[in-house]
Amino acid sequence: MEKKFSSSKGLSKSLMFEWVVRRILEEQYVVNTVDQTLNGFDLKTVDNINIEIKYTTRSNLLSFVNSLKFFIETHPNYALERIIFITSSICEDVFSNQNKSDEVKSLNIISLENLIYLCKDNDNLLSQLKMCLNFSTENIKPIPLDENVQKLLQPSKKENFKKVENIDYYNKLISIPHGRNHFSQYEKFCEDFIKTIFQDNIEDPIPQKINNQGLYRFDLVAALKSEAKSFWKFIYDKYNSCFILFDCKNYTGTIEQEEIYSTERYLYNNALRNVGIILSRKGASLHAKIACQGILKEHGKLILVLDDNDMKELEILYKNNKKGIDYPTPSDFLFDKAKDFLLNLDK
Repeated sequence: MEKKFSSSKGLSKSLMFEWVVRRILEEQYVVNTVDQTLNGFDLKTVDNINIEIKYTTRSNLLSFVNSLKFFIETHPNYALERIIFITSSICEDVFSNQNKSDEVKSLNIISLENLIYLCKDNDNLLSQLKMCLNFSTENIKPIPLDENVQKLLQPSKKENFKKVENIDYYNKLISIPHGRNHFSQYEKFCEDFIKTIFQDNIEDPIPQKINNQGLYRFDLVAALKSEAKSFWKFIYDKYNSCFILFDCKNYTGTIEQEEIYSTERYLYNNALRNVGIILSRKGASLHAKIACQGILKEHGKLILVLDDNDMKELEILYKNNKKGIDYPTPSDFLFDKAKDFLLNLDK
């Protein structure tokens, strides 16, 4: 049975990264796991190209570069020409002035930009890749594989490879009926939507299901990645939030003030969680908006309410940015929402 992707704490990000990289390669190439005690590498292609996967954080980047230099010292040139190194770092970091080495630059390296390019047509794999990282990927653009790397992998390419179509989230959303009877369907949709649309800036979204006095409740709590941009940096700096709460409500009408207060109870300053986003079908009523204002003024907690139209706009921005179009990002959209809310705050 194929091993399923897991975000459990027992599985380190390093192992997660190795697992996702293999999945990415298997989409387009024939690769095999090898016995590391005999071979020393992680994967091998059908024509014996060795693949070494290195999960690299910025704190251990020098260690990664030194390991590459060790390979150079211990392997002849003809062997190095048949090794591909895969890293979770970006090119700029690997080849920075501090680590600059013509010998290292001559190696066959697949960087994070290349991995994003390889899985850019598969939202599921792209999301899983970004969840392995603890820094924002919002401004990282996909880059095709180096020409030498392409040549090495070409004999292993699956000729009948078919791209996985992007999910049409908005059409999927509007096909879900409103109301309590369809809560589970809506909740699963919201979980997938959040993990995909905000994958650049959040990690480890954890579903929390609570039966509170007979009332069923569903939400997600996610951690902010380091080096967060726009909205995420704003809530980190101004609202002391390292985490964010997403609350999903498949109501037939607008969200009322009771639902706002219900969400507010799960925001805690001591838990570094002072910001919540409610995903709803028809947005907030006037009284609910007034409740959001009161909670901000009295307790310093920020709650934003999104509706179906907002989620449509988020999907459009996400897909345009994937194509490399210079549009505002989904996090820019949230930042604009927050600024609009604050500018219209009653005195």
